[in-house]
Amino acid sequence: MSLNKPSTRTKDSKLELKSPIVLSTVVIAIATVANVVVSILMWSVTRDYTEVTRNIFKAANRPYVGTSGIIPIKDEANKTFPINLEIKNFGSVPAKNVETAWNLSLNGVPMPVSKVPDKPLVLFPQTSNFLAATFSGDKYSSIVNGDSILEITLEIRYKGAYQEQYYYSEKSRYAHNMNRFIGLSGESE
Repeated sequence: MSLNKPSTRTKDSKLELKSPIVLSTVVIAIATVANVVVSILMWSVTRDYTEVTRNIFKAANRPYVGTSGIIPIKDEANKTFPINLEIKNFGSVPAKNVETAWNLSLNGVPMPVSKVPDKPLVLFPQTSNFLAATFSGDKYSSIVNGDSILEITLEIRYKGAYQEQYYYSEKSRYAHNMNRFIGLSGESE
């Protein structure tokens, strides 16, 4: 065996690359790689769309608890000023463990209010619960005449069907010239 002997295989190798079996194998390999790349891209997009769909489902199927109105009533005959605050579940599933905390202040001084209900409750879809307070005497006159500033701060914490914690808050001020409460700020999560 001689080391300097030229190889005849080079010529045969070029012929082998032109062989239909070799060419089809190369084409299949390239197509397989392209298929893997496209599959990875499709998987990534599908994962993103699945997350968007999950978020849409959660947003559509959860409780949304808030106020549907604060109703002031001027009772001039009895010189009383009752306030009814309606808390409503606007969502499509029950709100569980609903806890409310509200504060009324007159010229920045906190007023006593009842904590009703005093324990967490379940608020079913499209149902309401009410909080109420009444001012009378000198407080009635100062509120109705606009001499005092009446503000309400409300906080609601509740859970959804999957035990997610939600929060709603609102701060409102009574406008005596319109006989209604005006929203000053609010937050929801």
